[in-house]
Amino acid sequence: MVSRLVSVVVLTLGFGASASSAVDLTGTYNVATLTPLERPKMFGDKRFLTQAEAEKIRREDAAAKTERNNKSDPNRSAPPSGGDGSAGAAAGLVVKPADKPAARHRRRHCR
Repeated sequence: MVSRLVSVVVLTLGFGASASSAVDLTGTYNVATLTPLERPKMFGDKRFLTQAEAEKIRREDAAAKTERNNKSDPNRSAPPSGGDGSAGAAAGLVVKPADKPAARHRRRHCR
C-alpha cells in the first residue's frame, strides 16, 4: 500500500520512471529550510509565530542571502598576513560538541 502511494505521488509530481518501473529520483534537490534544528531561546515558551513575525524572519533571511551573494571586488587588496582576525571561512570547519543537556546525554549513553 505504501509503495503504491509513493509511486502515485512521485508520478503525479512528474518524476520519470525507468524501463523497470523504478522511479528515477536522481538529481539535486533544494531541501533548504528556515526551521532551526533547536528552538531559539528568543521565542521562550511562545508556541507559534504570527504571520508578521514569520514574514519578518523570511525577509531578514532573504536580505542576508542577498548580502552574501553580492559580488566581491576583484581588485581588492590581499588580507593582512595572518588574517584579519575574523572567523573567516575556516570557522565553518570547526565543530565543537554542544554543551547542552541533550548532547551530554547522547555522549554518555548513545555510543
